[in-house]
Amino acid sequence: MSKIFSLDSSDIIKIVDRIMRYIYRHCRKIFIAASGVRTLLQQRGVKNDCIEDLPNWGEDELRECTVDDDELPHLPDGFKIMFAGNLGEAQNLENVMRVAERLKNNKHIQWIFIGDGRKKKWVMSFVQSREMGDTVHFYDRYPIEYMPAFFRKADIMLLPLCDNSAFNVTLPAKIQAYMLSSKPILVMANGEVQTVVKNARCGYYTGADSIDKMVRLVLSISNYSNQELEEKGRNGYNYYQRHFKKEKCMNNLFEIIEKGERSNV
Repeated sequence: MSKIFSLDSSDIIKIVDRIMRYIYRHCRKIFIAASGVRTLLQQRGVKNDCIEDLPNWGEDELRECTVDDDELPHLPDGFKIMFAGNLGEAQNLENVMRVAERLKNNKHIQWIFIGDGRKKKWVMSFVQSREMGDTVHFYDRYPIEYMPAFFRKADIMLLPLCDNSAFNVTLPAKIQAYMLSSKPILVMANGEVQTVVKNARCGYYTGADSIDKMVRLVLSISNYSNQELEEKGRNGYNYYQRHFKKEKCMNNLFEIIEKGERSNV
């Protein structure tokens, strides 16, 4: 008679952890997209000199606007806070909606969401039930070549993430896209994303759960001058050129590979 084995989630996590530790021990180099991951790898026994930075970079299409304004849907007038991308569980949309609800009577503040995802139906239902349709707007997913035209219409780009040990050490590729587009960034997240925006001086930030603070921050930013917002955008673009530019990242990768090959000769 055959035996039936059952595993709970903790058992599976332990098995996966052992597998990952084995893989890490047998890697000469491990590339990471965000510096926060370095600490996690070190905690798993990976030596620091085995870890190399290889951040994401933005697509060239994000810098070149090839779509005319008349090809875009109508966007509302006012101070436009724009989010473009996946509307999923990780995006901290519950807290973003609580902020938007608190500000729904401030009709000059307009929230624009472009994209799709598992959480979109929930967000749209929330907006409808709270009668927030005057200030929160949704648009379908568009090809990447449309993004520069959309971004150009925004006053600031929104980057929210849930408070999670994994998300706090990662750096979504969205931040490089916003920087490459010379747009200021509004962060509602903890950890790596907040640190990068702070270091780049390219935007404004609160913690993932700081609803009251975000409400006050959005009210303040909505009255900032175009010059101040444009300066934040330029700072982000300059930071991108120094740290995330594709050619720079690829050259660094090739140098690391060549150095490794020479050490085997």
